[in-house]
Amino acid sequence: MALEQVWRERLAANQAPETREDWLFPPGTVLKPAAVLLPLVRRTEGYAVVFTQRAAHLSVHAGQISFPGGRQDPGDGDLWTTALRETHEEIGVPPDAVESLGCLEPIVSITGFHVTPYAGFLPPDFPYRINAGEVATLFEVPLDHLLDPLSHRIDMREIPGRLPYPVHHYAFDGHDIWGMTGHILHRFLETIGA
Repeated sequence: MALEQVWRERLAANQAPETREDWLFPPGTVLKPAAVLLPLVRRTEGYAVVFTQRAAHLSVHAGQISFPGGRQDPGDGDLWTTALRETHEEIGVPPDAVESLGCLEPIVSITGFHVTPYAGFLPPDFPYRINAGEVATLFEVPLDHLLDPLSHRIDMREIPGRLPYPVHHYAFDGHDIWGMTGHILHRFLETIGA
């Protein structure tokens, strides 16, 4: 638990004013607020991160690895509520079962979302109820595996007229964890100093 307290302190210290990434969108662009939950589980052998694989029939990011989350609804009181609601909708974990760890500074996605990532612990033996309309499957990755430098690689991408930017990839059991999910995961691992 002492390690978790260090993580909480580092996440709290990492908070910065919300900034837009102007290399991606020009000033004045209206971005859509969204939130995701980076779910953690305490296991006897160590911590694990929970990922979902998006359903193959979805029109956006079909089949990609993701964290539970999505666009803020008008009825959501705040973005933490959005992350909890989406987690409940996608994998069946009720909001009161999630233990907050903290949040990372917001990230702007190339699809025009202003995403606030939160981290939190799920109950270790919860019987997930996957929403097949959104999620194909769910799997856990040991935190120690994600910290292994051999599991991580960086590709540089370019958007015409903009600076090149890094795309983080984490490999696990045939899965490629990349894009926004890889970016959030990388920021989390850097922030907690693991």
